[in-house]
Amino acid sequence: MRLAPPDLSAPLQPVEDIVALLRADRQLTELSIEDADAAGVQAKAVSIAESHLVRATFAQAVLEQLQIMDCRLENCDLTAAKLAASSWRRIEIRGSRCSGIQMQTSVLKDVHFKGCKLDLANLRFSKLENVIFEDCIVSELDMYSATLKDVSFINCDIDQVEFSDAKLTRVDISQSHIVSLNGVRSLAGLHISSEQLIQIAPILAANLGIIVKA
Repeated sequence: MRLAPPDLSAPLQPVEDIVALLRADRQLTELSIEDADAAGVQAKAVSIAESHLVRATFAQAVLEQLQIMDCRLENCDLTAAKLAASSWRRIEIRGSRCSGIQMQTSVLKDVHFKGCKLDLANLRFSKLENVIFEDCIVSELDMYSATLKDVSFINCDIDQVEFSDAKLTRVDISQSHIVSLNGVRSLAGLHISSEQLIQIAPILAANLGIIVKA
């Protein structure tokens, strides 16, 4: 699957005080943000476009209705950030910590997570299209009632991901390691390997009321 990459062709302006910009300016464009600390910052309806963020900290930030487009995030900290109803388009997120990130009711399109930690992340009721999770730890990721289309998990560790009431179209986890999945009644449209089928067969049987006798 090919994703549309972020467009970072314009010259970027270095920024030192990202917190002041987030609080004062609703549209941030063509910025280079390095080693910035925006932990706990609160803002609403902020737009970030065509920017490169390196080692930026947004832990426990509250950025409601965030619009982020054509951006690359490297080694950033988004732990427990509250980003409900946000929109992510043409984004690369590499080597970043996203533990406990709250992205319910968000829209993600052409987004690539690589080498990220996504334990306890919340994507309930979100819409994901053309999204890749690569080399990620995906533990207790909540996708309850989410809509996923053309989503791939590549070389990820998947444990207790919640798919209940989700709608899946061409969602591929065949190249990842599975410990367990929740919401197996909603797995139509999921692509798995034959080895994975054997692994989750007991879970499928239990949910379908099938009794397996020795």
